[in-house]
Amino acid sequence: MGDSKPVSYSAGGIVVNKKGEICLVRDKNLDLNDWFIPKGQKENGETSIETAKREIWEETGLGGLNLVKKLGKIRRPNMENPEELKIIDIFLFRASEERIEPQEDCTKAEWFEISEAENNLCSKDEREFFQKHKDEIINAVDVK
Repeated sequence: MGDSKPVSYSAGGIVVNKKGEICLVRDKNLDLNDWFIPKGQKENGETSIETAKREIWEETGLGGLNLVKKLGKIRRPNMENPEELKIIDIFLFRASEERIEPQEDCTKAEWFEISEAENNLCSKDEREFFQKHKDEIINAVDVK
């Protein structure tokens, strides 16, 4: 019997606006100030990029996302099922709009300065990923 864990796949994105701010999300029903990169579970037949755009729209209301590049993957235990490995594709997007209007009632979304976003990410995996790709994120702001 192998020791491989079951795997689930998610996708999401780091979204920057024209001011160089980053959009993060949290569950507004919790008292915690836990901020995350918008992301979620892949649905049947979806590509990672389709999942990322759908999840960002559901959690932030931001459409009109311009793909800059795929940044990479985060691999970590699934928070809801630690026996399962979660692989999350993370993309970098530029937002053509700044109005945040989450489509999910339980989600709160806000724009943060880059350094503030980095400090507010509560997940160690997401914070380390953000730090690793920080120069690429900053460069995405400068490109017109």
